Parts: sequence; C-alpha cells; structure tokens
Amino acid sequence: MLEVARLADTYGNGEITLTPAQNLIIPNVPDSAIDALRAEPLLREFRSDPSEVVRGLVSCTGNDYCHFALIDTNRLALKTARILEQRLGPTDPFTMHWSGCPNACGNHTMADNGLLIKKTRIDGEIVDAVDIFLGERLALAAGMPRRALENVPCEQSPQVLESLIPAPLAVVN
Repeated sequence: MLEVARLADTYGNGEITLTPAQNLIIPNVPDSAIDALRAEPLLREFRSDPSEVVRGLVSCTGNDYCHFALIDTNRLALKTARILEQRLGPTDPFTMHWSGCPNACGNHTMADNGLLIKKTRIDGEIVDAVDIFLGERLALAAGMPRRALENVPCEQSPQVLESLIPAPLAVVN
C-alpha cells in the first residue's frame, strides 16, 4: 500500500479509490504520465490491464492477517490465477473468489467459481483442500451457488478449475 501511495503521489494527485471488487484506482493521472506509470515495477507484477482470470479474482486476506484463515489464501489464489492465465489464454469474463475459512470473507458463494479452503484427510494424511462452488452463470440451474466438488487438494485446484471455466464464446461476424 505504501508503494501504491507513492505512485498516486508521483503520477496523480495522491488520491486512491477502492472498488467493491477490491481493485485500486489511481485517478487524475495525466495521459502523458500513463506510460511511465505502467513501467513502474509494481505495475509489472499487478498489471493495469489484467487478464479476465486475474480481473475477476478476489481473495480473503489469508492467514498472514486473519487467525481464522487456514492458509495463505492470497498467495494460493494468485498462483492459481497465474497458472490458469497461461493454460487458458483469453477467456470470457468470470469471477473466482477464495475464502480461507467458513466466515466467507472472500465471498466464495458470490462468484462464478467459489473456493472454500478446508483441511481434509486423503489417504490418511491431512491436506489443504477446497470445496468448489459454481455460481449461477456456470451452474446447471440459475439460482444459489451450488457446491459442485468437495475435498479437492489445493495442488490440484488449477487443473480442476481449468475444466470448469468455459472457453471464450466465438465471435460471429
């Protein structure tokens, strides 16, 4: 956040706006400064023009800042999104929300793909896993999100999500 504040001071008027989807906006940047702003190291990691996979990504704070979260939800969510970006290429817009515990601060039930972190036993070993919820745009029937899969090991979540995200709709001329 200190780096975002520095960018807002350097390129804008110091103002930062937060959106309901947890995005940051630095308003009042002159057109002549946009290229320099985009060249900043922070914006190479967190691009101003993210893919649809990253654009629709929301995560709770994870166990670095919340004692209820079971894992570093932010890191896993971003890692999974980066893998999906590479595998899927361009997609239609969709949302992917991660919650690190049942308190649902990541609003996993409000997304096309919602992931709820949990611990589960697989082959006698306790592992980090997710339950995957499909929102009304991806579920078979519109309405409340439904739990589509349970106890998916976190390391397998990119492969499983890849199969759930529809390919972009073809453009008909």
